[in-house]
Amino acid sequence: MSELGKHIKELRRGVGLSQKKAVELFGIRHSQFLSNIEMGRRLPPMSLLSKMCEVYKVHPDEVWPKYLTEVQTIAAEKALRKWKLHTDRLVRAANGN
Repeated sequence: MSELGKHIKELRRGVGLSQKKAVELFGIRHSQFLSNIEMGRRLPPMSLLSKMCEVYKVHPDEVWPKYLTEVQTIAAEKALRKWKLHTDRLVRAANGN
């Protein structure tokens, strides 16, 4: 679970909302979407994160550092995968494969 997802889940519970009620309140079609956010499998769109801050009564500055960390981690992991793919190709080419 990501720090952001964990924090969002704690905030929701802190205001006494069930996941089902939060999904209805935010106009989310599938409860799995919110579950994935809270489990750290997905980042919330900025518009949803903004709504969450309003409903959960927190200043956006409280969640922004965690959001930024998640975005940076995802970008770094993606860059590393690309780097490994590229270097693997170079090694294979150098070895005549």
